[in-house]
Amino acid sequence: MNQVFQFKKVEVITGTSELGYVEVTPLETIPENAEIISKGAFYIMSKISSGEDDDD
Repeated sequence: MNQVFQFKKVEVITGTSELGYVEVTPLETIPENAEIISKGAFYIMSKISSGEDDDD
């Protein structure tokens, strides 16, 4: 069974960076139960922008 995920790009303001992490503040409210991508976002964005639907 294939899982379906929805992604929403949210504009943020960057803040302090330290030890490879960067503080971000969203410009809109994010629901408390939202899951946030912190690793692999480039891969997801490249798949979305290419319009490919791989069944790997």
